[in-house]
Amino acid sequence: MEALTEARPGFVCREVLVELVRVLERAYGRPRTEVATALDALLSARELVIEASEDVGPAIDRYRRDGHGFADLMIAAAARRAGAMELVTFDRKAAGLPQGRLLG
Repeated sequence: MEALTEARPGFVCREVLVELVRVLERAYGRPRTEVATALDALLSARELVIEASEDVGPAIDRYRRDGHGFADLMIAAAARRAGAMELVTFDRKAAGLPQGRLLG
């Protein structure tokens, strides 16, 4: 991070954010509040370009307060951006999202 600047930023893709959340939760046992705070810090860092940043902020807020998984929220945001009317899933929790529908 020290070598990065606003003029020469680093890039963080959505998959890295999803994996970061998974590792912080499962491997390090960090609570959602701490994970969400870490994501907020990355999102606000001027030295970083966050892929789909317009989706990340709302996903962080919902992750923090609604109990949905961050990965599910990012998938739902991508579906909305693509114009999908429905998110069909085998995941019971993801099916609880507003446009979610459980398959099978």
